[in-house]
Amino acid sequence: MRKSNTIVEETWWKVSQAHTVKINFDAAYNKKESKSSSGITIRNGYVKVLHSKVSLHENIPTSFAAKVVACLQAVELGFFVNLPMVEIEGDSLTVIRKMKGDREDKSEIRPCITDIRSMSKRFEKCVFKHALRQENKSTHILATKGLKRQEEFYLSNAIPGYAEQSVEINERMLGFPVTG
Repeated sequence: MRKSNTIVEETWWKVSQAHTVKINFDAAYNKKESKSSSGITIRNGYVKVLHSKVSLHENIPTSFAAKVVACLQAVELGFFVNLPMVEIEGDSLTVIRKMKGDREDKSEIRPCITDIRSMSKRFEKCVFKHALRQENKSTHILATKGLKRQEEFYLSNAIPGYAEQSVEINERMLGFPVTG
């Protein structure tokens, strides 16, 4: 049996280690319509946005399920763009903690949890971290605006204009010159 290479940590947002790419995720949820939106950003160790994505989802039963689906989307995107070492961050501590356990999940979102755990083992290294909401702001904005506008997109080396300011704030907090 293969030893797990998945780690769970809780930290403030900071620059990732060398050769490790940071994937942030968040979800917005519309209870009335059972719809959600996943917002994802992938950044290199210098905070530069490499990819951004918004996906819409239907038949989502709870806001917790929406966060789990967003986490699954983040892992899938990291795998799709062929990243060897990733730090996956979200502001749902419950979702991040579920990634730590080896116990079988018995909740309604068991298939997603199982898929996330399985896919995360394909990376050379995969660390799940909890991010505070203000540290995850750009993905929160992507998810919220995506749901409100009912839009999906995938951008390479870019983030929509409405989320640029939150990226610039993170750059300033970390002492990087703002490029925009």
